[in-house]
Formats: sequence, C-alpha cells, structure tokens
Amino acid sequence: MLRHRERLGDAVLRCLETRMHIQGRSPRQLHVFDDPNRDERGWVLTVTHLDVLPLAELELGLRHGHAKLSPVTGIPGLPFGHDAIIAWAVDVVREKYSQEPDPWDLLGSRFTVTQLRELHDAVLGQPHKKDTFRRRMEPQLDALEQRATPPGSNGLGRPARIYRKRSEGDRVGSIMAQV
Repeated sequence: MLRHRERLGDAVLRCLETRMHIQGRSPRQLHVFDDPNRDERGWVLTVTHLDVLPLAELELGLRHGHAKLSPVTGIPGLPFGHDAIIAWAVDVVREKYSQEPDPWDLLGSRFTVTQLRELHDAVLGQPHKKDTFRRRMEPQLDALEQRATPPGSNGLGRPARIYRKRSEGDRVGSIMAQV
C-alpha cells in the first residue's frame, strides 16, 4: 500500500523489507495494468515491479509466514487479472534469460556451464542441448583458470571449467570483433 506522499519505488522497498526482510535490492518497474474492467469492485490501477532472487534471500520472509511459494505457471482462477500479471513477469524473465547468461545473478559470480544450462532449463521450462547451449553462451562468458568437481558427481573424470559472466564492455568488444 502506498503511503501519503511516498514514492512508488520507496513503497516497494519498504514492503520488501517489512514483509520479506529483504534489503539491498533494486526491483524494476515492470508494467502498469490499468484495464478498468480488471476488478469488479471498481477501477484499480496496478503498478508492478520485478526482481528475481535466490531462494536463500526469501527464506526469512517465508519462515515468518509473510509469503508462500507457488508455481508461476498454470495457476487457474486468480482474481483481478493477477494471472495475467504473473504471466507478464514470467515472459520478461524468460526473455532476459533467453538472451543473457544469468541476468539476475542467481548462480553467483562463478559457475560451470552445466550449472548455467540447468538454470536456463528451469527458468525457460525446457531442456537445452548441451553443445548448442555452450556455443550460444561461451561468447558471453570468461573462462577462469579454476576447475571444480561438478556438484553431484562421483569425483571421477575431468573437473569442470569455472566461468563468470563477461562484463558489458567486454561483450560489446567481442561482438564488434566478430562483425
């Protein structure tokens, strides 16, 4: 709820902090839903914001009962057009992940290509072919000298190479060099 003379962005941050115990985030305004027929109680203007967080950042708010986890697809019968709002947000997140390695840094600063592909599989809701995914992502990644045993492996075989996202300036330079 927006308080008197409060900026919308400040209200979003306040709600995140008081309800979910989340600080230091920068949700972006997603969309304004203003269809006068959305709510039978009257015309309601809804301004949505979006941020994507690792589960660990939600745990305190979940533990205090301020929210619950729900699937983001296939939720039937939500009132007041909330199903359309959720679908819009899911489309935005999927679009970003279809273009970039990890736009919301869910994996942290260092990861394997397998971890990245598994994240993309989960976000986009479909499996990716290993080689095709690697070829599409590697120009946007920097390989580090480190290697790690993949999680869940038996420790046999070659350790996986660790990567990080290439900085925006490096990506632009790489794209220009390829042209």
